[in-house]
Amino acid sequence: MKVRPILFITAILFLSGCADESDAQIDEFELSPSFAVSETDEREMVGVEGSVGLLFGDFAAGEPSKQMWHFWGDDLQNKLLTVKAFHQETDTEINPFVREEEHRLSGPNNGADYHLPSLLKLTEPGIWKMDIYLNEEYYDSIVVDVKE
Repeated sequence: MKVRPILFITAILFLSGCADESDAQIDEFELSPSFAVSETDEREMVGVEGSVGLLFGDFAAGEPSKQMWHFWGDDLQNKLLTVKAFHQETDTEINPFVREEEHRLSGPNNGADYHLPSLLKLTEPGIWKMDIYLNEEYYDSIVVDVKE
């Protein structure tokens, strides 16, 4: 019968797909690198150079933190920023913005095309991945280590 080889091949493909997915999940929580704000500015951002960065990038668990978002790209003016934050160990998902208001990008700052000041709070220590959405469309992610 030819059904068994087809089932066997399907099972192998399914299992190999699951392995790739779990490997990708591990990579998702790799800390974002820091990069220079500019050649003449000694400050650093954390994030994805040329895409998105946080000027301060330091977080203490449960403490509100002033953070300046920076974005590079075309036609992002006034786009609505939303963020979903995920804790690596506990699978906790939160909205890290302290204030419940619309967060819209405005013009250039610190060499970026767009920026947005914000107040963020990550509730517990550990590795957090922040998925960034502009007008509800996935844009990029930043992964940070939150201290106690």
